[in-house]
Amino acid sequence: MDRRLIGTAAVGAAVIIIVGLFTLSLISPSSNNEAPRLTPVAMLGTDYPGMGTPTAMPTAMPTSVKFASTSTAGGSGAESVTPTARKLVIKNGSLSIVAQDVRAKASKITSMAEELGGWVVNSRLSTVNDDLNRVVATINIRVPAERFDEALQAIKNGAVSVLNETVTGQDVSAQYADAASQVKNYEAAELQLQKILETATKTEDILNIFRELTRIRGEIERLKGQMQYFVQASDMSLITVTIHPVIPTPTPYPTRTPEGFSLEPVANSAAGALSSTLQLLISVAVWIVIYALPLGLLFGVPALIGYRATKRARSRKQ
Repeated sequence: MDRRLIGTAAVGAAVIIIVGLFTLSLISPSSNNEAPRLTPVAMLGTDYPGMGTPTAMPTAMPTSVKFASTSTAGGSGAESVTPTARKLVIKNGSLSIVAQDVRAKASKITSMAEELGGWVVNSRLSTVNDDLNRVVATINIRVPAERFDEALQAIKNGAVSVLNETVTGQDVSAQYADAASQVKNYEAAELQLQKILETATKTEDILNIFRELTRIRGEIERLKGQMQYFVQASDMSLITVTIHPVIPTPTPYPTRTPEGFSLEPVANSAAGALSSTLQLLISVAVWIVIYALPLGLLFGVPALIGYRATKRARSRKQ
């Protein structure tokens, strides 16, 4: 019984030692400092029975990784990603102004941006739905950061008024240095995986290393894009301009100042009422004399004569 236990323990120890040595051989760095070149690795048919003729796995990643350097030391041709010596500050601004001619002002801003070495990112004209059909313009431009203040002053020149002005600054030097450090770490990891890939023989190991290399390459490209954005955004400032038209000032209506009590308006009102009453009475008298009296004589006299004649005739009969 003891012999069996001893034999089993010895076999287990031997297996552990072999596995440990194999693992160390996979992760141990090569003595050659030169980056190895990726070569196609044969996929053995014994790993996947029934696959037939072994096929070659294409090169997974490029043999070397180079990035555009922000500075070159000693004039050497080697390029690498290093933190910039200057501070990276993203400086942007926004202006809201009033102009006599919105379209003409937008055209001047476009020409100004091009003269300063910048460009128009986008521009838009919109009509306000009111009785005046006013036009409002919004234009985004990029100008060199060192001419940022000059561009702001040129935009304000000729404006009727400045409604709002905002300037912001963001220091991204730390973010740039952090991204550069991550790129270096990923490049070192990529180099080690490329060395391991050359010594790998199992298809499963090759596929796993290939996937990891693809992921690392994606992270490197993402960080490169982020670093490039930091540099470009700090070199070219963004200015957003909103141009409003002049709104005509409405004509003010005069307001009556309340006056104190006075007998004069009361007397004038009473005199006016008396005059109106007298005019009415005179008008009635004129109508009676000129219109009613003649009609009464014309129809009343014959009626009276006929009434008396009828009355006399009745009295005679009685």
